[in-house]
Amino acid sequence: MTLEEDEILNLLSESGDWVRTLPIAKAVVGPDAIKKDVNPTLYSLEEQGLVKRKEFKKKYDWHWKLSSGETEDMVTKSPEVKMEVEEEKVRAESQQEIVNQSGEPFPYRI
Repeated sequence: MTLEEDEILNLLSESGDWVRTLPIAKAVVGPDAIKKDVNPTLYSLEEQGLVKRKEFKKKYDWHWKLSSGETEDMVTKSPEVKMEVEEEKVRAESQQEIVNQSGEPFPYRI
């Protein structure tokens, strides 16, 4: 999963409601972003079944939301995030072992 996909999923998860394409683009890409900057990613996430879109008042005024059943927990449990969390646990355990052996905290992170 790309960083942009993760950011979009986290944004939609935090929102919990329908979000228009332009605010998504501005939040993920930056203040000068346009809808075209995130459209390919949003369509890809839709094809993967992670988000759904709905057309509101105007034609092509897409609003996006996490698919039903998709929760923040599922978003944050992507393989990449799971690996990062596991690596962080190993680092924390290693630091704790160093503290326990010497009695003094280790002065820097491993």
